[in-house]
Amino acid sequence: MAARGDARVPTLFFAFTALLHLAGVLSRFDRVYAALPTFVHASLLCSQLPLLLVEGYFLDRSLSSGRKGFPTWMALPSGPVRWSLALAITYLGLFVLQTWSLEIGVFDPTPPEVWPDAQRLGWFVGFAVVASFPAYMLATSAMLPVLRVLVWPLRRLPTALALLLAVVAGGGLSVAVLSLAEAEKSDAFRELASLVEALREHPLEGLVMTLGGPLLGGALGALRERLGRHRRSQPAEE
Repeated sequence: MAARGDARVPTLFFAFTALLHLAGVLSRFDRVYAALPTFVHASLLCSQLPLLLVEGYFLDRSLSSGRKGFPTWMALPSGPVRWSLALAITYLGLFVLQTWSLEIGVFDPTPPEVWPDAQRLGWFVGFAVVASFPAYMLATSAMLPVLRVLVWPLRRLPTALALLLAVVAGGGLSVAVLSLAEAEKSDAFRELASLVEALREHPLEGLVMTLGGPLLGGALGALRERLGRHRRSQPAEE
């Protein structure tokens, strides 16, 4: 039986972040993609790193106090935690595949244009579901260790300050990396450059969408941890 992480893992927080990552995945379906303003796509992309840093912060605390001797992919609780990580990598994978028109063998996340919309959506969802398991394995084997290194300096800080720094630093780094694409004049970086331009045209909306989700999620996670500590301390006080 797979080991589970520490009970302090804020499940509600990961359910919330899973929904945010799911919104990113659905935004890559071409019918939805065409219906959304460009700054929304830019904000969804830029919000991924701050979201992941906040998730890494809570998982680092859980894994540090959880059971030892199990692979990370087995040690994490099933449900929202695993889905959140899987959907994060699935979104980033879809973004890369579609932005640079890549295919995995005969599989392409973008279905043929001649298909009916329902069939096209089914193809896209099927591709995303199939990709979610290797995405989860990649998240726990490669991405999570990197996240734990990045959040290491935050371990000794108060939770609220640590989460605020993670969100602001993650959002700033995302925008900075995205801005580097603007210097590239090749067609391969044209879409990324358009995302930067959209953020410049809608700075307030972009800022709220980029940081709002991670900040709200971090607040939910911190509140859940605080309530958990309060409940655990009650028997000792009685």
